[in-house]
Amino acid sequence: VPYESRITTPVVFAKSQMIYSNVAGEILSFSQDGKTESWKVEIPEGYATGMIEHKGQLWIASSERKLLCLNLTNGALLWQAKLKGFCFNGLLSTESGVIVPSGALSLFSDEGEMIWEKPSTDDEWGFCRSVALVDKKVVAQSQNGELIYAELANGSLLKSIKVNGTFRNGVTHYENMTFISDTSGNFYAI
Repeated sequence: VPYESRITTPVVFAKSQMIYSNVAGEILSFSQDGKTESWKVEIPEGYATGMIEHKGQLWIASSERKLLCLNLTNGALLWQAKLKGFCFNGLLSTESGVIVPSGALSLFSDEGEMIWEKPSTDDEWGFCRSVALVDKKVVAQSQNGELIYAELANGSLLKSIKVNGTFRNGVTHYENMTFISDTSGNFYAI
């Protein structure tokens, strides 16, 4: 596989394919041994800022605040939806659909319909980084330090915690603790 120095998202491995993107807006699919190109497509606008395989489809968040769904076999666009804001590698596949942190925290159905949306108090970026799923609860953090726990089924808020600082990493949850770090080098266990 030719190395692309501008790869913007982690590589996705699905159905014997290795799929990656670049800032030119190309999505490239190769055999997992890297010898055979399966397909290559350009997304309609911008470039991918997040990708995930979900139930045999490739879901992509774009720099133009769109959510795209591609056929894994040939890269054909199945549908697209508008997002509130940016999503940086935060898509999370669940049995109920895909959680998309893009300004607001949203759950989209397998068909691309929004099931619920939870706005953030952070006006500029909101929820845009990786989230965690713990016992059917979504754990997300905004860049302004708003940490929330919400029900997966309907997005209802279970708990909200404010942590002072600026946050550009997502959340990690392990056992009964949520871990976050801020841009000043502080690491929090909640």
